[in-house]
Amino acid sequence: MSKKRVIIELRTKMGTGPVDSLKMASELKVEGLTIDKDYEPVPIEPAEEMVKTLESAGEEIVLIRGEIDEDTEDQLRTQPNVVNVWTDARIEPFGPVEISPFPFESAGPCTPYDCDPGTAKGDIGDVARYLGCDQIWAEGYRGEGIVIGICDTGCDKNVLPVTGGWSPNPFFPPGTHLPVSGGWHGTMCGTDAVGMCSQAKIYDIGLLKSVAPDIAGFLSDAITGFQWAIDHYKQDNTPQILSNSWGMYQKSFAPDYAENANHPFTRKVVEAIKIGIIVTFAAGNCGALCPSKSCESDNGPGKSIWGANGHPEVITVGAANTNEEWIGYSSQGPAALDPKKPDFCSISHFKGYTACDNGTSAANPVCAGVIGLLKCAKSDLTQAEAKSVLQETAKNICDPGWDADSGSGIIQAKKAFDKVIPEQEVCRECLLRTRTIVFYEDHIIPANTGISSGVYTDVDGYRYINIFVESEQEEASEEPVSLGVVFAFSTGGKVGSRRYFTFEENFEGEADPQMITLSGKNSWHGAQWKKSSYTARLPIMGPYVQVFPFNHEKKDRKISITAYITT
Repeated sequence: MSKKRVIIELRTKMGTGPVDSLKMASELKVEGLTIDKDYEPVPIEPAEEMVKTLESAGEEIVLIRGEIDEDTEDQLRTQPNVVNVWTDARIEPFGPVEISPFPFESAGPCTPYDCDPGTAKGDIGDVARYLGCDQIWAEGYRGEGIVIGICDTGCDKNVLPVTGGWSPNPFFPPGTHLPVSGGWHGTMCGTDAVGMCSQAKIYDIGLLKSVAPDIAGFLSDAITGFQWAIDHYKQDNTPQILSNSWGMYQKSFAPDYAENANHPFTRKVVEAIKIGIIVTFAAGNCGALCPSKSCESDNGPGKSIWGANGHPEVITVGAANTNEEWIGYSSQGPAALDPKKPDFCSISHFKGYTACDNGTSAANPVCAGVIGLLKCAKSDLTQAEAKSVLQETAKNICDPGWDADSGSGIIQAKKAFDKVIPEQEVCRECLLRTRTIVFYEDHIIPANTGISSGVYTDVDGYRYINIFVESEQEEASEEPVSLGVVFAFSTGGKVGSRRYFTFEENFEGEADPQMITLSGKNSWHGAQWKKSSYTARLPIMGPYVQVFPFNHEKKDRKISITAYITT
C-alpha cells in the first residue's frame, strides 16, 4: 500500500509545548499513520472561518508532519482535534532550464521572444545598468541595512555575505550549498540579488536541502523555514525580503496545494507578509513556447503557476532579457489562485554566477534586489506598495497594459525609486551626503596673527560640519592655534553672524561673541610627531561658513584645516 507524506493541522490548548503536541499526534488511532517526531510542530494562523471558534476555546493550531497509507487519509481527518490533512508535496528549484533543442516556433503571444537559456544577453552589470540600479547607487543607496532571505538550495558564504539562516539538514548548515550538480542554485540566486543591492546581507534559508544529495525539499520544510524568518523578523525586523525561486511543476503532485489557498504553507506565506516581510516568488518555467521538460503537459496559460507562487498577495515574477524580449518558458497566467498573474517580469539570461543565469529563478532574485534598494530608501515600504510601484513603472513589452505573459512588463528600478522617493527629497536628504572643504593646506600663518578664510556658501541642505585642524607644535608649552567659526546670514540687507556656544573652557582670553571658538589647548601629540590636531562637530546654522585660525605662538606655523559637511 502506497504511503503519502502529509501535514496535519492539530488543535491544541494555547501554549501547549512541542513535546505535548507530538504526544497528542502520536495518540491518533489511525492505521498506517507514522508521526515524524524529529519535526518540531509549527504554529499556524487558522483559516478565517475558525478564528472565533479557537479564540473562544483558548486553542491554537500546530502543524505536525507524518506519513499515512493513502486509503486511510480520510479516516485521519475524522480524528479528534484534527482540523485537516494536507499533502506535504515535494518542491524543487526552477532551474537550470532544460528545454527541447528545437522549441516550437510560433509568432507567439509576445514577440520577439527568447527561447535560448544557454546564451547570455549581457552580464550582471548590464542588468544593473538596464534597470537603473547604478543610478540608485550613485544617489547613496546600495542596500545598507537590508537582509534578503534566499529560500533555496543554500548560499555559499565564501561567495556571498551570509550572516545567518536556517537549514533542515545539519550536514549542510547555513552558508553552504549542496555540493552536487545544480546545488549552486541558491548561490546563483543570492549572487543575482546582491548584484542589484550590493550592500545587502543574505540569510541562507536552505529549505531545499532536506533530501540531499537531491536538490529538493518538502512543503513542511518551507513552512519551518518561513517560520524561522518570521521569528527572526519579530526580533530585529530582518529579513526584510524573502526570495523564492522554487515551486511545484505539476498540479498532480499536490492538487490541494496547487489550487487551495488554505494549504498551510500558503497561509504561512501570508503570515510573513502580514508582519511586514516582502515575499517574491518566481512564476515558474512552464510557459507554452518552450517549457522546461519538468513541466510535461502542465504548461501554458492557466496550467503553469501553482500554489503560493500565484497567491494574490505575493509578488509573482516572470522573465525577460535586457533586449526586452519576453522569455518563452516564463509561466503564464492565470495562476491557480489569482487570474491576474504574473505581476511583471524581471531580467534573466545573463552572465552572473554561471555563464548564463537563467529561468525565472534568476529573474526573481534580481527583482528582490531591486526591492531591497527601494526598501533601503523607504524603510516602511510594504508588500502592496512594492508591487504597485513596480507595476506602475514597468516597461510594456507585450500587449498594452497588463497581460498574462509578461504581466505589467519589465520592472524599471530607477523609475520605481523616483516614484517612491520624491525628487526634491532625494536631492536634500540623499544626494548631499558628504562634501569636503579644504580651507587651508600646509598654509603658513605668521606669529601672533589671525587670518580669515574665504566664505564657503554651498552648504544648503547639509546639517553638520566636521572640522579637522592640524598645526606644527614642537613643545607642549607652546600656545595653540585657536579657531573661530562663523555662520553668516543676511537680515534686512545686513550681514550678521550666529554664535552657538563657547567651546573650550581652557581658552584663555576673551572670546569673540560673534564666533564659535575652538582653543586647541592640550591637543599636542608629542615631540616625536611635532604636531597638534583637534576636531569638532558643529551644527550648520546659516547659509555661509567661514573659519578664522589664530596662531597664539611667537613664531610662524604651518597649518591645515579641512571640513566635511554632511546631511
